[in-house]
Amino acid sequence: MKTALTIPTEHVGKLWLSKKPRLDHFHQHDELECNIVVSGRGAYLVNGRRVPLEPNSLLWLFPEHEHLMLDQSEDFQIWVLVIKPGHLRQLCTDPDTQLLLQRAPSGSFFRYVNQQQLKRLISLCEEVLQREKNAALFNAGLGYLLLSAWAAFNNGSSLPLPDAGHPAVERIARMVHSGQSADDLHAIAALVDRSPETVSRLFKKQTGITLTEFRNRCRINRFLELYGHGHTKTMLEAALEAGFGSYAQFYRVFLQIMEITPAGYRAQLRG
Repeated sequence: MKTALTIPTEHVGKLWLSKKPRLDHFHQHDELECNIVVSGRGAYLVNGRRVPLEPNSLLWLFPEHEHLMLDQSEDFQIWVLVIKPGHLRQLCTDPDTQLLLQRAPSGSFFRYVNQQQLKRLISLCEEVLQREKNAALFNAGLGYLLLSAWAAFNNGSSLPLPDAGHPAVERIARMVHSGQSADDLHAIAALVDRSPETVSRLFKKQTGITLTEFRNRCRINRFLELYGHGHTKTMLEAALEAGFGSYAQFYRVFLQIMEITPAGYRAQLRG
């Protein structure tokens, strides 16, 4: 699903520090994205491949790299930089940066940088973000930060490309995420012409979580969209529409994933 990022008209991109674990959905956007991992652990599912997010690592996501955040530790912190396509064309004028103009380049775009490089990038991020209210300085800073991150990436420790994985896993992930798949593992396996045992093994190996865990996260994500601000559904209505069979099942899964009761979440929303 293509996502329209909220970027002020006067800005050429966006920069923020993400500190809290969050649920996510499959998405892609026209902006180039650079992720600078500061601390903690996480993982993206990028075009069917599980990509780890670890301290001192950089991950680039291109416009046609559909991605989904699988998990994040409580201490996960990551700087996220996105640049609009028009400004990107103005920045990437030399041969070393031409690859950044592609929409879906092949290869691995996950590498480690040393501590000195990481500290410099973090310092740049903090400095640029402080200029957010001055559009001219902020835009210039975003461009410099992008090119600095690309230079650090090219000097970083190259990692092997993750296994391409089985196409059945990506197909299942899409079906489950969209809510189109059956609940029964045997039925899901039949849709991709594989045995239930094979489906379970491949999915866990490729994504790092079980199919049940993934399905529960997708259902909670749908619930949050249905029940969030501006909606008039009750919790039970939203939970059933999200795919849960009963309120008891929803309550158990919600508490496990969100680490708060549904009533506690409702109180937070109202607050």
